[in-house]
Amino acid sequence: MQVPYSSFKLNLVSKESFEREGISFTDASYINVYIDEQNLLDLPFFESAFLVFYELAKSIDDSGKFLLFTCVCGLANHGGWEGVEVAHTNEIVAWHIVTDEFSPADYIFSKEKYVSEINKIREELSSLNVTPEPANVCFPEGCWYLLKR
Repeated sequence: MQVPYSSFKLNLVSKESFEREGISFTDASYINVYIDEQNLLDLPFFESAFLVFYELAKSIDDSGKFLLFTCVCGLANHGGWEGVEVAHTNEIVAWHIVTDEFSPADYIFSKEKYVSEINKIREELSSLNVTPEPANVCFPEGCWYLLKR
């Protein structure tokens, strides 16, 4: 029996200014993640998070733990984020999300759609010459600076 795939869509949002979780952003961009037509960043636990695009792009080719989401302030530990387990086969990409405050969630995506959406955003970012928020990320094991990657 084949397990049905969750739909997967990414949307680049560019704004002159906005505020999330009391933090003001100016001339900034971020990426919404839609799974089964639901924007994850609208869900209660995710509303204080940003997608870490650099990590998502790395997850195209490799299985393992990736910091796909972090607190809007950039401190992963602040938001309870430790990573998302990503697994691959030739046809699927699977996410297993576990956090301190969020019940485990599992998603299975078509690998073709997953790669296509990531490459679409990569092209948009390049053509617009923007770096999406969070520009700086402090991983659970230490800070990385993602500007101009």
